[in-house]
Amino acid sequence: MKDESGYAFPHQPLNAQIAAAQGHPGITVHDYFAAAALSGIAAKYTISKDSDYEEFAKMSHELADAMIKERGE
Repeated sequence: MKDESGYAFPHQPLNAQIAAAQGHPGITVHDYFAAAALSGIAAKYTISKDSDYEEFAKMSHELADAMIKERGE
């Protein structure tokens, strides 16, 4: 799925050389929401070496998708 949520903290580089070096204007809103969701998930569940990390990642992105959808309505 293409992330079209925009950037969470967009900025304008000082010049073209800096823009080329950075490659992009920042973290997407979707990834920012997913990171915030993952932080909450990590606070709620005990995470250990036996944890299902893929499930935590899936949950965080599903929550981010729901937040993006709610923003648009």
